[in-house]
Parts: sequence; structure tokens; C-alpha cells
Amino acid sequence: MKFSIKMNIYIEKLFGNNQQHILRHRILNISILVAILLKVLSLSIGLIFNIQWQAILFSAFALVYFVIFYFIAYNSKNYDRVIIFLISGVFILLSPISWFVYEGISGSTIYSIFIAIVATYTLTEGKMRCNLLLLSAISLAGIIASSYFFPEYIVSYTTKASKFLDVGIHSIITIIASVLYLNVYYNEYKKTVEKLKESNRKLLIAQQESKKQQKKIEEQNGELIKKTNELEKTIETKDRFYTIIAHDLKSPFNSIIGFSELIKEAIKLNNIKKIKTFSKFLTESSEQAYKLLLNLLDWSRVQTMDIEYRPTEIDLKKLILEQISIFKYMAVAKSNAFETNLEDCIVLADKNMLETIIRNLISNAIKYTENGKITIKTCYNEDACLIRIKDTGLGIDDKMLENIFQTQVSTPGTKGEKGSGLGLRLCKEFVETNKGRLDVLSQPGKGSTFSFTLPVPVKEKQNVS
Repeated sequence: MKFSIKMNIYIEKLFGNNQQHILRHRILNISILVAILLKVLSLSIGLIFNIQWQAILFSAFALVYFVIFYFIAYNSKNYDRVIIFLISGVFILLSPISWFVYEGISGSTIYSIFIAIVATYTLTEGKMRCNLLLLSAISLAGIIASSYFFPEYIVSYTTKASKFLDVGIHSIITIIASVLYLNVYYNEYKKTVEKLKESNRKLLIAQQESKKQQKKIEEQNGELIKKTNELEKTIETKDRFYTIIAHDLKSPFNSIIGFSELIKEAIKLNNIKKIKTFSKFLTESSEQAYKLLLNLLDWSRVQTMDIEYRPTEIDLKKLILEQISIFKYMAVAKSNAFETNLEDCIVLADKNMLETIIRNLISNAIKYTENGKITIKTCYNEDACLIRIKDTGLGIDDKMLENIFQTQVSTPGTKGEKGSGLGLRLCKEFVETNKGRLDVLSQPGKGSTFSFTLPVPVKEKQNVS
């Protein structure tokens, strides 16, 4: 407990407290600290791998730049002026130089630019946001055009190991920074809700103590109850949303970390073949994590009162293959093999919900299976499409099977993996929202089969019939 209190004190000192700094000001401090961390790592990689002197010199310059701005931002009361100069310097000065000394579009600069754009959107508003985002677009277009017309000025990494380590670290920091932004806003939101609940409690006490204003208080109470219900619904929706984020980001994040460790081991052994193979997988995992992160960021802007159902026509085979690629490393790590039998099915469903359903079911199959096989099959079934995910894992006993979609108790996986216990509840809810049905068949020691249906567009029904 004492350690936790001390950590909170140190974190508050670094980020700024509620009394001295507004929320956006604290996020600005966090953003600069993330940039400092990135530059420290880049400088360390440069010195360890003895990469080109231009990159080392730039990392040192950028580190000094952000350290100076951190102290300016932390102590300044003119937030707008600091943010304008900081972000303008990043897009006009640092990003173009970094682009050329870190191998252009193939290097790590693109991740730094992504963090800078997310920070710009988060830290600014109104006309300032529009102007700085326009500046970022012009800067990005300019450096891409310059690297196209003047490729001879682009400096390459001296070794493949230094490149993949630098790119891998930047991609990981990008995910952490993005989740950190969401977490700060979420914590602030929870504090606001607690304050509203406290106000509600005080009003209810006042209602009991004052009979003279009973009628007026009853009217206020009715309105407050309505707002409280809306707030509780909002909290529940937000909790589900952040549970989805935490669950869905684990898989690609674990893949990136795993492949980074394998690359480090291969570097020690000077095994170029393995470095190339693992580097390819690392790049694929990073790209999948990046795509997933963009989807989650887009989804976070959906109406706060509910996760909106937006059905579209989806190529199911393509979507499933994309999801399988996310879990490639996790399956290999547990000696599991994927087997697919996928028809060319077009379904009518909400893409974000469908991806969450498939990711949860595949993740569970891997979690409870070792040295086995995971079979994914799709086929038309009357006027719907049937999706079946089968594993040869631990299986489920009859007692747990009865309440598997209601319980919030998570059974450990074959390697002791833990879960939130909400995955299957989310799957059932999302399947039913998409006008389908989720079923499960299982026997202890013989694996489990999860099957669900999805509707197909009218034109597809005619083709099937």
C-alpha cells in the first residue's frame, strides 16, 4: 500500500496534479514524457548498435528539445502558446529530419508522427486543432514527396537488427501511448460521475430533512433518477468498451513482444535466417496492431450512450483470415495448428462487433488448447451463414456449460492464462445484436465447439436458394 501511494505521488509530480494543471495540460506533460522515453530508447539503440552518426546526433538533439519543452510546459501558464510552438516544431523541424535519418517510410518515424497527430487531436480544440492538423498533413506530404524525389538523402540503418528493434520499440510505445491517452480521459470521466453521484446523494438527504419543499424536491428527484439511470447506462457501456480494448489489444501486443524477444535471441546467435523470419512476423503483427488500434480509436468516438449497431455487408472469409493472422504467434507458441474450411460467405453485420466475437472465440480456443488443432468453418445454412470454431482443448464440464454465458468466472488456460470472464458474455450479446444465435458443445478432455449464425443480405439469400 505504501509503495502504491509513493508511486502515485511520483506519477502526480511527473504529470502534474488537478490543482495546478487542467486535464489537457497534464496530457501534454504525458505526451512530452513519452517523446523523451522514445528518444532515450532511440539514442540507446544507436549507441549499442553503432548506427549512423546522423541518427545518434538527431536523437540527442530531439531529447534535449523535449526535455526543455517539458520544463517549459510544466511551469508555464500559457498552455496554448506552449502547445503551438511544441507541435509546430515537431512537424516542421523534428519529423522531416527524423524521416531522412531513420530510413524514411520504412523506419520508425511514421510511428512518432502517428503519436504526434493523436496528441494534436487530443490536446487542442477548435481553430487551433484544425490549423495544427493541417500543418501535420502538409508536413507529412512534404517529407514523403521529398523522399520520393530525393531518395539519395535518406540514411539507412546500418544493420537489420537495429532497424527492427527501433521500429518494434516505436510500435510498442505507440500502443502504450494511445492506451494511456484513453486511460487518462476515462479516469477523468469516472471522477466526474462520482461527483454527480455525490451531488445526488446530498439532494436525497435534503429531501428527507425538508418537508416544506417536498414537492419541489420530488420533482428534482425524478429528474435526478432519470439522469442517474442514464449515467449508469453510460458507465456500463464504457466499462464494456474498455474491456473490449483491454482484451483485443493483448493478442497483437503479446505477438509484438514475443517476436521482439525471439529477434533478440536470434541476434545473439547471429542467425540471419531466423532474424528475417521473425522480423517479417514482427512487421505483420505491428501492422495488425496498428489497424486494430485505429479501429478502436474510431470506435471510441461512437455515441457515449451506447455502442451503436451499424450493419454492413462483410466478406466473412476475408475477415476471418485477417483475425487468424493476429493470433499466428500465439498459436505457434502453444504448438497449435489452424485448419480452415471457409466458404465465400457475405454476411450483414456490424464489423466492429463481428471482429470482437471472432477474436474472443479464437483467443479462447488457443487459451484452452495445447499441441492441438483449431478448426474454423463457415457455410450457408438456410437463409443465414453458420460460423463454427472448434478446438481439441480442455473442454468444459456440464455444470459450467449450463451458465457459461452468464458467469463472470474465468477458468485458467493450459499455461495458467487468466481472463476477465466477460468475453463470452460480450460474444453472446453481440451475436444477438446482429440477429444471430450463439451455441456451444463441449466435453471435458475432448475440446469445445462454438457455433453462431449471422444473417445474409437479401441478394445473397436469393443466390443461396
